[in-house]
Amino acid sequence: VDEYLDCFTPDGSWRLNDSQGLDLEPQVRTGREELAEGVRERRGMGLQGPGTATKHDISSINSVLEGDTARASSYFRYYQSTNLVPVLKAMGRYDDELVRTAEGWRLKIRSVTRN
Repeated sequence: VDEYLDCFTPDGSWRLNDSQGLDLEPQVRTGREELAEGVRERRGMGLQGPGTATKHDISSINSVLEGDTARASSYFRYYQSTNLVPVLKAMGRYDDELVRTAEGWRLKIRSVTRN
């Protein structure tokens, strides 16, 4: 969880705009405490993390750098049952806003939109 949280700024935000096909409601998680709560919830539901036999495949990454900020978009495919016969459960797009910090690039906002 800590490694995941380190990808975000302290006030970073994760926005799930559409959760069709998953047992999650659309939601916004902002700040390290809420982000950690969301990760633990999704792990507890078996949707991600070690031992869940899930995988995110990310492709077609496009990024635009503007000084100490950047915007990136990419497409994802989310699979379950990867230890048996993988099942494609979701596809969509990540739209990211990033900032350069003293520790390196961090996510300020990650918006997740299902296709």
